[in-house]
Amino acid sequence: MEEMIEQRRSAIELGKGNLDKHDEQNVPHAEYVIQCLNKFIRFNNKLQSLNLSNTGLNGQVLAGIIQGLRHAKSLLCIHLTSNPGLS
Repeated sequence: MEEMIEQRRSAIELGKGNLDKHDEQNVPHAEYVIQCLNKFIRFNNKLQSLNLSNTGLNGQVLAGIIQGLRHAKSLLCIHLTSNPGLS
């Protein structure tokens, strides 16, 4: 639980600062988004549906998320419509 709280704080700090880089790890923003979403999907055993429609996800982020889906324990449905990476 504490790790989730710390991830949330990091995401909030990321939103306040430079959107191109995650300050602490110096990881490009797209990779950081992929890491966070994949951790959330992998370790959440109650998640059944995830709606990421209209979130502005590019092809790089979508490809990373899709690769991470194989580790989903309970996810049944994911919505990705209206993202620039799908066109």
